[in-house]
Amino acid sequence: MSSIKRINVTLDSEMHAKLEDWAKTEERTVPNLLAYLARKALAEKEVQKAS
Repeated sequence: MSSIKRINVTLDSEMHAKLEDWAKTEERTVPNLLAYLARKALAEKEVQKAS
C-alpha cells in the first residue's frame, strides 16, 4: 500500500500568486496543482527514459 508524503516548498510571492491564479482556473488548490504537475513531469520522464 502506498502512503502519501508531504513536502514543504518555498515560493516567492509572485510565483505563488501565479500558481493560485492557475489553480483557480482549473478549480484546484495550489498543492493539488503542484502534485498534478509533478505526476505529469514524472510520467513524461518515464516516457523519455523508455525511448
